Amino acid sequence: MKIFYQLCIILLIAFVGEVVSGLLSLPIPGNIIGMVILLVLLKTKVLPLKAIETTADFLLENMTFFFIPVGVSIMATYHYLEGYYIAGVSLIFITTIIVMAITAILVEYMAARKDRKCSYNDNPPKL
Repeated sequence: MKIFYQLCIILLIAFVGEVVSGLLSLPIPGNIIGMVILLVLLKTKVLPLKAIETTADFLLENMTFFFIPVGVSIMATYHYLEGYYIAGVSLIFITTIIVMAITAILVEYMAARKDRKCSYNDNPPKL
């Protein structure tokens, strides 16, 4: 019952995101708005992490299953891509490199920030 309750919370937030996107006619998809709402609720501690932790961990561990419908859709509509193979592969290659570069930069930044924070806590400045 706990997992069902947690799933209801997550789905309710996703639904609110869809409603907000539809009512305000925003160019941002409702699922993205829902994730932002969830982030805000978690960061402000309005929604404690324990309230959704078990179900969220399950969904994250099994995330690959959510890509199956996308893959099947691509396979079913591949004929629309005819003549655009080089452009499609190039786009995939370029965006993959961009995502990897941005991820590397952010990881380096966060690691340096953590190191500074640890060294500051270990040796605080003397007044």
